Amino acid sequence: MRKFFIVAAAIAAASCGGNQSNLSKDDANSVASQLSEAIAAARPEQAGAPAGSGANLLTISTNLNVTQACPGGGNLNLSGPISINCPAGIFSCTYSGTLALAANQCTTPAGVTINTPAGQPLTVTLSGSGLNFTATATGTLEVTVDGVTTTCNVDVRLSPGLRLGSVCGISLR
Repeated sequence: MRKFFIVAAAIAAASCGGNQSNLSKDDANSVASQLSEAIAAARPEQAGAPAGSGANLLTISTNLNVTQACPGGGNLNLSGPISINCPAGIFSCTYSGTLALAANQCTTPAGVTINTPAGQPLTVTLSGSGLNFTATATGTLEVTVDGVTTTCNVDVRLSPGLRLGSVCGISLR
């Protein structure tokens, strides 16, 4: 019976993700923060979108292609279609899009280097209305810490002031 509980506990730990790499919790938060900054940096004006009128009306449907340098070198590239519609000012805005987020030797302030496997960028789904929006980034990253590279899963939900989910099986705070 004791073996059953040990096996059940091991299965439960594996299904919850478990630490898939040698990342610490601070390292995982550093990766999530870097992804968050790249998504936040993708503003319509960087995509050459038109500005709103004097009545604060704005409708944009465009393809973003934004590259952001990482603090320790490398970069993150966010690309894909995005739609923003603000028929009656900022509180009426709706957002939607499915973007690709590729990491190229991006080194975070904590010294973690992240890459996306060739041809497999993270998928970023944007949705929201008014001042409430959510970006969900999912996929696989190659994470290097102290010279050791591990391939692991990312499932991060970002919204203003909030990061939920996990990086390499480590829950974010």
